[in-house]
Amino acid sequence: MKLKTSIIAIALLSRAVIAHADEPLKTDTREPYAKVSIEQYCFGWDYFDTNSNKTKYFIFAWDKTDGYSIQGIGKSDYITKGTHYIKTFGGAPPTVFIDVINNRFIAFPETIKGSEDASKMFYPMKAITRVYDIKTGKIVLKSEPYTYDHNIPLVYDLRELSFLSKEP
Repeated sequence: MKLKTSIIAIALLSRAVIAHADEPLKTDTREPYAKVSIEQYCFGWDYFDTNSNKTKYFIFAWDKTDGYSIQGIGKSDYITKGTHYIKTFGGAPPTVFIDVINNRFIAFPETIKGSEDASKMFYPMKAITRVYDIKTGKIVLKSEPYTYDHNIPLVYDLRELSFLSKEP
């Protein structure tokens, strides 16, 4: 399900969690008000069936275990397969949030296996966000592990993506 498109980078930076916020910006090579296009998708367990959810960039499918897979459009290779995803608590089904940035990068979350505390009924877990480059076909960024409680939020640094966008 597509949520919204096109957002100004400064507005996004005010809502995004920046992985390296303590590092100073190198303003000589960065454009602080560059326009960033972000398409946000969400896939709830409610939509789980034998069919995949297709977007113009990828095909999303829940696995029959505890995760999901993403396959590139027109490609036999998977962007990610069997990605571990655990919602920590709540009555609603789990929902995966995926961002497509500048029609080039796909950001998706993953629960770190073994980060649960089985001695508690509800407990926070740890996750990472991976960013895949559609152009190169590779994972180009991986966040530091972060704690989440409920569905996994996406955590990535737009400053790092702005440098990658300028590379050939």
